Amino acid sequence: MTSIWHDTTARPITDPSDELPSRSDVIVAGAGIAGLTAAVLLSEAGLKVTLVEARTIAALATGNTTAKFSLLQGSQLSSVRAQRGHEIAAAYVEANRLGLDWAAAFCAEEGVGWQTRPAVNFATTRSGARKVDEERAVAEELGLRVETGGHHGLPFTVENFFAVPGNGQLDPYELSIALVARARRAGAKVVEGLTITAASQHKAHVEVQATKAPNADLVSFSASHLILATGFPALDRGLHFARLTAHRSHLVSFRSEREVPTGMYLSMDSGGHSYRQFRRGDDDYLLVGGAGHQVGASISSRALVDALIAQAHERFPGLNETHRWAAQDYTNVDATPLSGPIDPRDDRILAMTGFAKWGMTNGVAAAHDLAARILGGRAEWMKTLFDRAPSAKGALGLAERGAHTAARLTSEWGKALSHADDAAPAEGEGRVGRDGVHPVATSTLGGTTRTVSAVCPHLGGVVVWNDESCSWDCPLHASRFEADGTRIEGPATTGLPRVP
Repeated sequence: MTSIWHDTTARPITDPSDELPSRSDVIVAGAGIAGLTAAVLLSEAGLKVTLVEARTIAALATGNTTAKFSLLQGSQLSSVRAQRGHEIAAAYVEANRLGLDWAAAFCAEEGVGWQTRPAVNFATTRSGARKVDEERAVAEELGLRVETGGHHGLPFTVENFFAVPGNGQLDPYELSIALVARARRAGAKVVEGLTITAASQHKAHVEVQATKAPNADLVSFSASHLILATGFPALDRGLHFARLTAHRSHLVSFRSEREVPTGMYLSMDSGGHSYRQFRRGDDDYLLVGGAGHQVGASISSRALVDALIAQAHERFPGLNETHRWAAQDYTNVDATPLSGPIDPRDDRILAMTGFAKWGMTNGVAAAHDLAARILGGRAEWMKTLFDRAPSAKGALGLAERGAHTAARLTSEWGKALSHADDAAPAEGEGRVGRDGVHPVATSTLGGTTRTVSAVCPHLGGVVVWNDESCSWDCPLHASRFEADGTRIEGPATTGLPRVP
């Protein structure tokens, strides 16, 4: 499950944890594109910045993305327009345009490989063709340059398509390494392997505690502001878990014996897939994305990925698989990103999330918003996009999500307590059962069978086995854990305890 981006000997240069400053102007938690961009903006503005990452640089969403900087985002523009209206949809486009332009300029300055590409929505079915028309109309309404002539460039028949030129694609790990270097040149400290466990707000500063390992001593440091750029906001105090839905998106890379189309393609058909080209050395690769599902869904992720691969071979002859991986993304019930204070009464702790699979542009835009909140001089589009009350549809979504969560909580506990099979799972498989009246999760991986508590430490959900990623996933609020219980991501702040 290593992405093609991480399969490289290149590594960022970071700072040792024993050089962690006791006091900074801003602490940034999370070294994905959003956190790294915020560190660059604030350190270049003259502030003393410390960035801490629990794992490694670009370990999660940023290092596992398709890495497209695009103003055309499948049906996202239609979703924002329908739920939030024209004004907020226009601000959303302006935010993503800033993200695209800033990243392109940064890559030109730092020598990061940037490829300008058209983004193409296409469909092979009549229902998908209607969605193409709907999205094109919204794109034109919002001022995007739309092209409908010529050939789509795909080696199979399509019913409908349109393109928006001038977008970009890159290697996100190469970009992340350059962002780390730029931030450190401006004076920022960047520390890996440090997990924030608590933060307390005081009159003039935020006191932060962190640890290098689950049972290691705590380290304390402080700053005037704390930015949470951790995908799901760590130390969730803004009830983000009630507003966000998490999805897993799977990706497979293939070395191709034939020429790979160079556009950035996204299908508007049901269960649509994405395609983009990547070149490393003399080899052309095709990156195929799709097989999306909500985190913790009672399905076989592996079967979805197998179907994704089968369709890729059908549509693009001459493919040889090289890597497969997955990314987790969070969507706000209102369809637009979240950026701002986690507590409206105090702006010292800020968060950004809800990028809905479009974190490249949205992450950069949200970082600019939080930097402007700290430095002053927020643009009007920032206020329009981020300073708004939830919509009526969003409020209804909160209620529906709450009902769904309660139902899943009861259902999964019932399944766990009724299961009594004590046999070890087969290799690569996991099973939830019970130890007395306590749900336990047992898996076999690499020839080793492990049993951990099956109860998520966040709000008590019972985890399910992800047979593609070989992880334990919570269906309530998308916390994820390794087979041995180690926390990967989500609102849970600790792992699953091991069971003897």
